[in-house]
Amino acid sequence: MAAELARGVEYHGRSRSEVPWQTVTTIEQCRHRLEESRRMRLASLEMWPDEPYLDNRHMPYRFVGELNAIGYFVTGLFHDDSHLAQISNIVEQAQAAQALSRQ
Repeated sequence: MAAELARGVEYHGRSRSEVPWQTVTTIEQCRHRLEESRRMRLASLEMWPDEPYLDNRHMPYRFVGELNAIGYFVTGLFHDDSHLAQISNIVEQAQAAQALSRQ
């Protein structure tokens, strides 16, 4: 969404699909998905014009207020960061389950 706003495209709804989380069942799949996400986020910055349309705004949620392209990008990074503790917890659970299965 940030790259679209930066290029002057008016908000038109979600511009992506998500991998169903139920299909990510191994550490390798999780690592692959994280790397894919990182690669796509970096690539999205390459889609920005030299002079982005920063007046182009949208309000995703009332409590957030209106966001321009920079706001959307930073919100995406914040969202990513919010998952780090969740991922750490999942890894701990998987390691504990593996340890139990070895006993």
